[in-house]
Amino acid sequence: MSRLVNVVNRYNFEVKEVELRESIVYRKSSDWLFEPLGLAALIAAGVPKYYWKVVVNDLVEMSPAEKAVAFPTAKNIKNDAFALQTLRFISDSGYDPPAQTFLTALLADAYGTSKTNRAAYITQALNWIAQAHGLYIIARDAANAATSDMELNAVTLDLTPLTATDPHVTTEGALSIPD
Repeated sequence: MSRLVNVVNRYNFEVKEVELRESIVYRKSSDWLFEPLGLAALIAAGVPKYYWKVVVNDLVEMSPAEKAVAFPTAKNIKNDAFALQTLRFISDSGYDPPAQTFLTALLADAYGTSKTNRAAYITQALNWIAQAHGLYIIARDAANAATSDMELNAVTLDLTPLTATDPHVTTEGALSIPD
């Protein structure tokens, strides 16, 4: 016989549902809390994980003083998520960091050799990437300006409108433009 239980990592508050079997003896890891009583209340109240803390073997919400100290960390977490979202979006569109480096080198060569058509083609991609970074900067600055959880949680980053304007520039395409 088995049953599902919630376990929570005491360091990063990752929540997992695991199956416990009665026939197996489980060694309780010091890294995981098994069925912490406060978990359901924290989730029901919508308390962000960065305001959770471990007391003995349970989860509780931080005090207002502790939250004041944790709030800058919450902004950093949000900004890191925005940066990763932007990098993934750009990379998934075919402009990963190596492709960006190569396009930049090809652009420098195009300018140096007066290949204006090649330069114009490559510039489309770099301008599109700059637009994605611009949206990231706007979201990052809004998160940094937030003075409350409600304001911080309201800040989002939506890059999907850029999908329609992706110029689909490729290094192969750039190299094929002799000018």
